[in-house]
Amino acid sequence: MGDFLFPSSIILLEGVLSVGLSLLLLNIIGVAGLPLALAASCLLASAIIAIKLKTRLPIEFGMYSAFHFLFSALILFGIGVSLTPIELAVHSWGGFILYLVTFLASLSAIFVSLNWQSSRDIFRAVIR
Repeated sequence: MGDFLFPSSIILLEGVLSVGLSLLLLNIIGVAGLPLALAASCLLASAIIAIKLKTRLPIEFGMYSAFHFLFSALILFGIGVSLTPIELAVHSWGGFILYLVTFLASLSAIFVSLNWQSSRDIFRAVIR
């Protein structure tokens, strides 16, 4: 298991991908593209390393649930970034707070619906 070449090449790939994707998304989306690019490159590198680790070690770990949460957070980030440029006529703090609360409530509802089973288990554990 002393393989240094594979993880080093994956880390190099992640670095190059994150820089390239950051430049691309910076030109397309703007500043919000930087964390999206870093999250996407990290998710890809983690998936490649986890697949290699799963084939090498006979350990049962929750790779699906971890990547499901990360992927749903990435989807929510994309939805949030795409809905942000919508210009609404908000001229007061009350209107801004109402818009903010509805925006966050809708993103929270999407996150709970994407992770319904895990959210239900967490809610049941909190209630007890």
